[in-house]
Amino acid sequence: MIEFVELIKVPPKNPGDSKYALVSVWINKAHVFRLSSAHKYNTLLQEGKLPGGLDSALEFTEVYLNVVTSEHEPLQTSCHIVIGDPSTVAGTLNLDTKKKTTLLKG
Repeated sequence: MIEFVELIKVPPKNPGDSKYALVSVWINKAHVFRLSSAHKYNTLLQEGKLPGGLDSALEFTEVYLNVVTSEHEPLQTSCHIVIGDPSTVAGTLNLDTKKKTTLLKG
């Protein structure tokens, strides 16, 4: 398990408001199946809509996990928005980013 800082959306007090908070999240790298850049949050950061004190050069990554709740339930996925670019997050998770991807033709 590896600890990251996650950006979460806080339920608004007024309709139409959007608030975000930073929390700690522990991620099991064995369940990670996809990382991708979360550009939407870079825009929100530039617009000042994220928590104060964040460096404007920060990047965010979507970390997708496969979650098994029980052997009788279907596989579920979850997505966490964490601070860091995909390469840095992959390095922290010790994922092989140089692995060649093969396209299967069917």
